[in-house]
Amino acid sequence: MKKRILLAPNDFVGEKMAAPGIRHYHFARELAREGRFDVTLMVTNDPREVKLDDVRAIGTRARRHRQMRELAGSFDVIVAQGGLDFRSMVFLAGTGVRTIYDLYAPFFEMLTFLGARDSAGPEQRLRWEAYCLRHRMLLLTGRAFIGANDEQRHALLGALAALGRVALEDYRLDPTLGHLVRAVGLGVDVDPPRASSDDVRAALPQARDGDRVLIWPGNLWDWFDPQTLIRAMAKISAARDDVKLYCLGLRHPNASGYGEMTTTERAIRLAEELGVKDRTVFFDFGWISYKERQNYLLAADIGVNVHSRHVETTFAYRTRLLDYFWAALPVVTTEGGALSDLVERNGLGRTVRFEDVDDCARAILELCDEPDEYARTRDRVARFRQQLTWQRAVEPLVELIEAPQSRVEAGPAVRALALRYAGAHARLALRGARRAA
Repeated sequence: MKKRILLAPNDFVGEKMAAPGIRHYHFARELAREGRFDVTLMVTNDPREVKLDDVRAIGTRARRHRQMRELAGSFDVIVAQGGLDFRSMVFLAGTGVRTIYDLYAPFFEMLTFLGARDSAGPEQRLRWEAYCLRHRMLLLTGRAFIGANDEQRHALLGALAALGRVALEDYRLDPTLGHLVRAVGLGVDVDPPRASSDDVRAALPQARDGDRVLIWPGNLWDWFDPQTLIRAMAKISAARDDVKLYCLGLRHPNASGYGEMTTTERAIRLAEELGVKDRTVFFDFGWISYKERQNYLLAADIGVNVHSRHVETTFAYRTRLLDYFWAALPVVTTEGGALSDLVERNGLGRTVRFEDVDDCARAILELCDEPDEYARTRDRVARFRQQLTWQRAVEPLVELIEAPQSRVEAGPAVRALALRYAGAHARLALRGARRAA
């Protein structure tokens, strides 16, 4: 009998979606392929937006913990992105359902979200306390976990060991502990992108024939460093106007789930101060449809991603680089992180030093002005992308679903954590209500 799988992403899945939704959209498609599993996708938006053969889509109700209690008996495995409501996690730990928590946006990402603010006030400290309590509950109650790369897997194994979740029986089940934690990345479509428009550059302001177009699609999160890139563009623009940068999709489709990034405002202000905004650097807030993104990628010559030096970088998995690989775009990215290392090792573009404007400008101009090297790099990217298909990416998740099940208990320690988290969460809600009043 086929295993019944429930996928529970924590972001939109549909026409407009970001990396978390894209990840579980493809999880659903690959797990259901050729009838391998009976797959249901539970989404936070309208389930009618999900267009997947052989996948049932349902919506998330307001009282998600009650919904999960009702659904639990209908599934063998639940794969939940970022965990579930704390009451659901405690409840499921006492059942026979195999819970796999997807932590590809790791602990250190939230640290960067809150720690990057100018001051750590009482509300931020309380929010971080609540997040840490919930994270401990998640690690104590999940049967297994997935990250996006080996760095994330190692961090998760260390956290589980520190919490006493690794038992002698786990080693006997699998000496690699692969039944507890697997690295499950994101992938690319098998077929290369094809334009759905005759003029793919029509949507890019002031893009002319002969221009070299750089693209940065998606949010300017606070751990990115667009300032270095914009300064590099200003340096290039002082001598020429045929190199243009387009930062697209700066407003997340799930506006209620993500606040406006302060980096976006600072980047636009810097571009204005340097005189490059709307001349060689362009910003567009409209989110790109998932099915139309190939037009923007095919309009570009180079994909860029520049980030800062901090702990999040060590564990990051910059998913927009995968779209660049899919479109055979040479990449310019900052050193550090799994996919930047991939670019460096395989000659898929240029990696640049942290916060080094001159190095960033040099890397861009090398690819713009050396056509033979550009062609060789693009060819390497086109050949390399065959190693990154979604089918390959999801296979470790398939193996984890079929692996032996680790034992977990929702004992007094977990219930005490749940009470502490509920208290911190209630205090946060009260602060929010007072601020609104």
